[in-house]
This record gives sequence, structure tokens and C-alpha cells, in this order.
Amino acid sequence: MKNILKTFGLVALAGLAFTACSPDDYDGVNQNGLPNVNDYADDFTVTVDQNTNQAHFEFNPDVKGVVPLWTINGSRYSSAYSDSAYYRKAGDYTVDCQVKNRNGVSDGKITKTFHIDKTKLNGFGGFVADGPYNLWRQDDASVHTPTFWYAPGWNQIADPSYSTEGYDFEGVTFPQATTEQWQAQMFIPSTITLSKDKSYDFSVILTSNTDHNNVTVEVGDANGNIMFNEKTTLKAGEPVCFWKSDVPGVDASNARIVLDFGGNAENTSINVENIVLKDHANDDGTKVPDVVIDPTVYTYDSPNNIWKQIDDNFDPSIMTFYYANGASWEANPDPIGFNALGGGKYEISLPDASSLQWQAQVIFHTENLAGFALPVKVGDKYDIRVKVHSNNAIPGMTLKVTDSNDKDNYLTADRHDIPADEDYEIKLPATTLSGKKDAATLQLVLDFGGAPAGTVVTVSDITIQKTAE
Repeated sequence: MKNILKTFGLVALAGLAFTACSPDDYDGVNQNGLPNVNDYADDFTVTVDQNTNQAHFEFNPDVKGVVPLWTINGSRYSSAYSDSAYYRKAGDYTVDCQVKNRNGVSDGKITKTFHIDKTKLNGFGGFVADGPYNLWRQDDASVHTPTFWYAPGWNQIADPSYSTEGYDFEGVTFPQATTEQWQAQMFIPSTITLSKDKSYDFSVILTSNTDHNNVTVEVGDANGNIMFNEKTTLKAGEPVCFWKSDVPGVDASNARIVLDFGGNAENTSINVENIVLKDHANDDGTKVPDVVIDPTVYTYDSPNNIWKQIDDNFDPSIMTFYYANGASWEANPDPIGFNALGGGKYEISLPDASSLQWQAQVIFHTENLAGFALPVKVGDKYDIRVKVHSNNAIPGMTLKVTDSNDKDNYLTADRHDIPADEDYEIKLPATTLSGKKDAATLQLVLDFGGAPAGTVVTVSDITIQKTAE
């Protein structure tokens, strides 16, 4: 068998060599007779089935003397008069078109561009956007014209550019990088009225051209009636469906969606698709995925809890506070009350109301507690747990565990809605530093901005433990 293959290979090579040296010896071949692809420009058509994300490539079958040559996705070649290809992600794509006859392939080519409207998700794709129960689409699309607050370094600049496709927003582009949450806000209004007597379902598909670990999604109204405020992570080029099911409602008129892309890289472009807000009682047939229960065991009284040494050796001198209210950010003369109750339990009293995030800060400067550093290496994973009990509901309490030397290098900076008169646990498994460097020690920041006057909060069982492998 090996000898036969070798002989065939020599014959084939000889044929190729002969062809290359003596092209004119083949009867009928004329290098000057190559077809001009521009003569056939109207015979190539590309259509897209936006329901299936299939692009269909067609060449006029009545044309004689030439056949098509398609270059699909830059790598697949086809001479079929009819071909197709599937595209999962929304965006613009191209196909190169040439023709060939008995003399060879045309020197020139025609490039046709086509667009895929929607991204097909590999996993859960959200609730039914175009169904009868989607309150969002009961408004005219023009009602949802967004406004922005885009402020790198907290200095507002021009709004990001974007385009609309029905109820969707494409290419919401932030040319300059930002470093903090709330520095790249997108407000999408509506005429929808929410009720605390109902519960709601929500979903939206977000796609970013850059990695983004700090996207905030909020549904509520402009008066601070917030149904939820949570974060999600986006990976470059991969669509993510952020969804919530059976969320307790709030009394809110003219409900709005707030998307914050603060912390974005420069030239970040976001697609916002398939927004759904519906009464949970109206079943649109969607089967939501099973919610995975966090199996992590958080053990406060353990050598693995690197925070416990702070509690055991606590000194009030490591604490600082910031307290303000309103747009002026003028410091509140009434101090935040703080008591270390022992055993890793702390009581915080807020005599006055505050209105915005970061207006009621309680900061543990662990870097000032000599001999008790909390070093974390980049890439290491840590589980974080904090128990909170408040006499009042707090919309969006911030828990930030951060590098003491760099506030942009943190394990978490998430906000959490704290209910009234309940023992509530914040659990964050397998967190990693957001930056690309080690932290010599960690700092803990608790912010209760937005809490009503007379709020008293107990914080206990702070646990920061290395994630078990």
C-alpha cells in the first residue's frame, strides 16, 4: 500500500509541474479570458432570516459560462449557487463574491455586508420580549429614549453615541475609560407603574466588546423606590442575559431602568437588547433555569478567616466616617454612631437621612492596625460573608473590600438591598481582585447611603476566607 501511494504522489507532482510550466498546452485555456466579477454584481444576493440567524447566499442560476465562488467567514469556500451560514452573535458580517470560468477565477471580488439583528444565547435567553405581557413594549419605543450621565473622573463629558433598532439600543459607546461605579450611567424611562402588591419578572440581554466586571442593573423610579439593584459581569463578545424572577414590587410611577457601566475600558461598546418587564402572575411560557444554591461553607471562628484577627485585636482608632446628604455633599454635623460590641459585632447608628451612595461611610482602616495585615495575591479566590441586621430597609448598602493602597483594586464593591428587621447575610463566593496586582492588605468599607433617619445597623460575623480548591 505504501508503494502505491508513493507512485501516485510522484505522478500527481509530475502533472502539477507540467501544468505550471506549460499552461498554453491545454486546449481552450486563455489567461486573457478571465471573467470580470463586476459584470455579475447584480447576480449575487445575500438575505438574512433574522428569526434563525441564517444568512443565505444566492447566485442567479440563469447565468451561463461562469459559476460563483463564495468566501464565507474568511475561510470556507463554496461554488454552490445556493449556500447558507449560521451566525450566533449580532453584528455586521461580510462575504466575498467571485466568479470563475474555464480560464480561472476572476481577479477582482465583490464584498457584500449583511447584518445580524439579534444574538442567539447558548443558555437562558430571558422572558418573551414580543409577547403580550411585556409591559416595556406597551409603551411606544420613543418613550424609552435614554439619557446619560457620563463622567470619567467625576467630570461629566458628552453623552455616548448609540443607535436604536426598535426597542433595542446598539453600539452604546463609551470612548473614555471610567474607574468608579456610577460614572457611566444610562437612564431608560417608561410610563409603567409598579405596585408593591405585585411581583415582577425582568430580563435584558447585554453584550460588550470589552470585558466588564462591574455592570449595575437597577429597576425602580427616580424618587428612590428601587425594586432591585444588582451587578453582572460581561465577557468581551459574549452576550449575557441578566434576569430576575418573582421580585417583590414597589410603588413606583414612571418606572425606569438604570444601567451603569462605570469601570469601563476605553472604547467600550454595549448592545442592550430584549428588555422585558412583566407581572409575574402573567405566565408567558418561559421556563426559568434552576437557581444554583451557593454550597460554600462560611466559618467565622476559623484560622482560615483572615478577618477574625481584626475583630480580636480591634482598636477604635482605625475607624473613619463620612456622613452627608443631598447633592451638595456637605458633611453632616451629626456624627455616625459606632460601637464595637465585642465578639466581632459592630453597631452603627445613623441619626439623619442620606440620599446617595457613599453618603454614610464606615471605614475599617486595617492598614493602621500594626502587625495584622490581610495580604491577597492577584488571582487568589476568597469567599466573603457579612451578617447585617437593620431596623429600617436600606436600598443598596455597599460592601467594599479593597486594597488599602488602591481603591480600584477590590475583591467586591457590590450594593445589596437590606430588608427591615431581618437577619440578612451577604455572601460572595470565590471573589478575586479586580486589578492586576497584589494587595498588601485589605480595607473594609460599609456604606449606608440612602438609609432613612434613625437607622440602626448591626454588622457581625465578617468572614474573608480563601476559597477551598
